[in-house]
Amino acid sequence: MSTLTSVGPVRCGRGGRRPAWVRFKEEEKLFKSSVEAFLFLAEKMFAFQPSFLLGEKAQSHYLFEGRGRRYFAKSPQDLFFSSPDLADNPANYRRLSNEWYVNLNASSDRKMKILSLLGSAIGLQEGKDWEFKSVEPSIGVKNLEDKRVAGRRLVEKLRQRLSKRS
Repeated sequence: MSTLTSVGPVRCGRGGRRPAWVRFKEEEKLFKSSVEAFLFLAEKMFAFQPSFLLGEKAQSHYLFEGRGRRYFAKSPQDLFFSSPDLADNPANYRRLSNEWYVNLNASSDRKMKILSLLGSAIGLQEGKDWEFKSVEPSIGVKNLEDKRVAGRRLVEKLRQRLSKRS
């Protein structure tokens, strides 16, 4: 039996925030932003395999580094080694409960790839053990109020579908 938790009203519109639905094992959640959903799944994955980040080679793992930056590190400065000014802005990163920092200064596609790599590396199967779905109500909708209405309808449909599963 799955559990759905909503984290409050969902906003759809300008500003880059996109609602997202996630599932980790039997727990399902609807988030106001895909960033919060990304953080939730990263936390769950690291909690599932806490030893993954232990040892000297953890930081050099292929998952951790992109072009000029790392996606997980022990400090904000280590995240942004080629652009240290990015470490000055706390909106670019978040500290996880395991005391590692995660880089939020990445595209949605890159964050999804990071989750896929992390899940695979620790033995979780996408679709079976975890899922991430961004709620995009605004494709083809020009008017901002129409986007909001479409977003609310889409989220309500998702909630109804999930409640039927329980």
